[in-house]
Amino acid sequence: MSARNHIWGYYGIILAALLFILVAPFRDVIVYSVFVYYIARPFYSIMLRITRLKTFSSIFSLIIVILPIIAIIIYTANIGAIELAKYAESIPEEQKSQYVDMVIAKINITEDMSNPWDSLSTFGRDKEFTASLMNLFKQSTGYFFTFLGFVFSIFLIFLISFYLIRDGKKIRNLLEEDIFDNQGVAENYFAATDKALFRIFFGNILNAIITAILAMIVYNLFNTYAPLHLQLPYPILLAILTGVASLVPMIGVKLVWIPTIIYLAVNSFVAGTVFGDAVYLAAFLVAVNVVVDMIPDFALRPFVSARGVHTGAMMLSYIFGPLVFGISGIFIGPMIVVLASNYAKIVLPALKEK
Repeated sequence: MSARNHIWGYYGIILAALLFILVAPFRDVIVYSVFVYYIARPFYSIMLRITRLKTFSSIFSLIIVILPIIAIIIYTANIGAIELAKYAESIPEEQKSQYVDMVIAKINITEDMSNPWDSLSTFGRDKEFTASLMNLFKQSTGYFFTFLGFVFSIFLIFLISFYLIRDGKKIRNLLEEDIFDNQGVAENYFAATDKALFRIFFGNILNAIITAILAMIVYNLFNTYAPLHLQLPYPILLAILTGVASLVPMIGVKLVWIPTIIYLAVNSFVAGTVFGDAVYLAAFLVAVNVVVDMIPDFALRPFVSARGVHTGAMMLSYIFGPLVFGISGIFIGPMIVVLASNYAKIVLPALKEK
């Protein structure tokens, strides 16, 4: 029996290595899926109590998460289209005609078109123009496949999130009862880890939403009373960006309000009203720092932070995570710290008792 157990153990190690190789390229997708899972889980619990249907409740909870994201993307794309149209209208007619003349000259459209094949052959002999077209084609193809990869990643994120939401308890029971021998220790460890990760992930997104709402109020109030040359363009989009920036550790909303105050100061300098606008600029700084930055942080941080995890270690995880793992490190870092902290507090004492 001992020899057979060793064989099964080696076989399990090989399978674990193969599984790691299989999922390693999708590390970011899996991490984002866990993030979406913790955001959608409260909505799933509510719907499950109402409908008693796991699959429907899982899909509905994911739709609740997807709809705001789609709305933000559509709103941002609409603003981009508006700005692009404004830029196109700002181009002088003479410059537009120059572009048209250049294209006509390149394709020799002014030549005799009685034999179009001759015109096409002449067009094909223009190596510079042909090279430009090939380069444009390669770039367009690259953008197309990048877009397909992005869509596929989004599909995988919500597919994995769906199964995590619907079958999360089954996966946890499998880990606690079938894989780990000491069920009591495993149950305590995974329960504490799950609670801490929920507080971190769902708490951070809640903090981002509240920050965005407060920023929207502050920006619109500022536009109401500020002079015309100090008006903030697209305050709603700016508020959304502020909420997203609040997810970035340490720096947070400073990523938005510092460039914004520089923009306002430059506009004030160009208008020659620096001293007259000093009150508005100071009011903007105070409002952003107190209402948008400090209030959500002090009010929500005690409720959304992982209890039992050292604050300094958690803060360092937000710094080291992105440096080591990239953007997804914002989530990977805290996950590693929570797993390690609970291991030290729950598992190690149980092992010492043995």
